[in-house]
Amino acid sequence: MQPVACQRACHKSLIGRINLRYDSSMATRKPNPTDLSDAPWSLLEPLLPSAKAGGRPETYPKREILNGIFHIVRGGFIPNVYKPMPRLGEYITPRLINHSGRRSGLPCKTFLDVVKYDANTGTYFIVSGFGNQSDWYHNLRKTPTVSIQVGRRHMNLMAYPLTPGTSCEAMVNYAWRYPKAARLICRQVGYQVDGSEDDYRAVGREAIPFLALRQTTN
Repeated sequence: MQPVACQRACHKSLIGRINLRYDSSMATRKPNPTDLSDAPWSLLEPLLPSAKAGGRPETYPKREILNGIFHIVRGGFIPNVYKPMPRLGEYITPRLINHSGRRSGLPCKTFLDVVKYDANTGTYFIVSGFGNQSDWYHNLRKTPTVSIQVGRRHMNLMAYPLTPGTSCEAMVNYAWRYPKAARLICRQVGYQVDGSEDDYRAVGREAIPFLALRQTTN
């Protein structure tokens, strides 16, 4: 088990970046390897709070919520059961990134938004939504060797920060593909944009860093 201080896959990351849609197929779906068996569920169930009287009724079975979380922590989706919902109305794919703490050197995990994937070069592009203040961003700048989990596959990658000029165009492309998310991250770093390409280029040059994750030899 990894130290608590380095467990970056926290509730905020899961809830803030990923929503799960529940449907009737969950009741009859085939079991998955990450599902809770009866024994651990019998230990966890008494620890979970009950719905408060007069509050909103429970919509999702607690066990299925935990099954979904455990599956996401493993880095995958179940397309026909746990359906990734659009973030802010737009489909952005979160992936689990394994990296090293810049001070402690201990392993850390972070869910990050892969905003683009270049299948020709096997390159993943990620963006730091909180600018250069994000801990994971500084970790990758110091130790660029990371691994990414896609389903059950683990790939070794090297993180390369994009040049200011390339980040400008990456931000314009990001805003074109995900306009709501682009406006949100601009506000997060203190920028108000008018939606023009010039505004987004300025943000990409000055405040929002992009990185490329390229595959390395295992």
